[in-house]
Amino acid sequence: MKELARETMKRKCQEHQEMEKTTQMNQQMFSKEASHTLNKDGQEAAKQNQMKAAKKPRRVPEKSFDFSLTIGIPGENVDGKVFDLLVNWLEYRAEMAVLALERGDTFLQLHVQGMVRIKTSSTRILKRKIKEVIGWESNGPVGASVCLKTLHYTGLHTVIGLIGYCLKDEGAPHFKFYSKNVSEEQKAEGSHMHSIYGASEYKHKLELTPANILDRALQFRKYGVKNPLSITFRRCIVEMIRSGQYIPGFRWLTTAKISKLRAEWIWHACTSPHSIEVPNVEAIFFGVETPARYLETEEDKTSAGDEDAKIHEDRELARLSRPGDEDRELAGQDRESRPAHDEETITVIKLEKPVNSGADIHTLREALLEDGFAVAMKTTMKEENPMDHIPDYFRLWD
Repeated sequence: MKELARETMKRKCQEHQEMEKTTQMNQQMFSKEASHTLNKDGQEAAKQNQMKAAKKPRRVPEKSFDFSLTIGIPGENVDGKVFDLLVNWLEYRAEMAVLALERGDTFLQLHVQGMVRIKTSSTRILKRKIKEVIGWESNGPVGASVCLKTLHYTGLHTVIGLIGYCLKDEGAPHFKFYSKNVSEEQKAEGSHMHSIYGASEYKHKLELTPANILDRALQFRKYGVKNPLSITFRRCIVEMIRSGQYIPGFRWLTTAKISKLRAEWIWHACTSPHSIEVPNVEAIFFGVETPARYLETEEDKTSAGDEDAKIHEDRELARLSRPGDEDRELAGQDRESRPAHDEETITVIKLEKPVNSGADIHTLREALLEDGFAVAMKTTMKEENPMDHIPDYFRLWD
């Protein structure tokens, strides 16, 4: 009995030990599978987090940049309210700013031009913010644009250069100006730099030179004249200059000795194109500084045949440009009071007082031409100012 009981106890102990081993083995297997599963899930979660981070925009710290700013609408003027809204925003947002409401050189449309130093993370974000400030983000004008360019600090594309550019319309009725953290010295330096190195106001006009004047005139006659069949070459040049699209080039002065009178008339054509007449065109392009030969004697005899060509030219000039009644009064005497003279007699009229304006001289000459005379005049020219011509004599003949 004792042996049987001992074997039974021994068998039970073995079974218990086997059960414990089995349990330990199962626990080990479960822990390995669990750890493997956990590691796999963790790796997948890490990958997903990395993908989310890649899709998420990286926040770039804001830095200060210098931008040139242009706001415009093709074919339309920018409203002054846009300028005011932008000024209010730049007052607390910009570190430095210059803003101007000015007219363009080509189409003369009002637009906003400026330079801003401002903190931003990208040009795209700043442009979107400016559109939001001026109300153009969703319902802006058709074709309206906000142009931002980072300064490259060469030529006039610098802070001082843009300050001077924004001041180029100073004094004009449409001009508006705003500046922040800009000194008067910087404004003066910018204006001086732009006056020296800035683009000329004639950069969009065509220059008439001896090489191209005929081609330009024929082109203008074809497309820019209402009655092309009746216009003369000289009158065509007058209309070209008056249109404001053409200017006489200073190549007409490249001779051995520059004519002061011709230089002044070229200057007059560039600055006051609407007042140009045929005599001015003759003086500039054809070298006719005095319309004909002049005589200093009170009376002289000459052959009418020698003057036929010039008389015909002067009368054609009188037909093309006829002055009004007020201009006729400048002739100095009425037709009734003028002394009679025959066809071969040249009458010289000495003026009682000088005429200091070149425009008045030609008005007086045209008035005499209107009355049926061919005219030549002798003038005295002041050296210090070639425009101050003093006509001494006028020569008249039928």
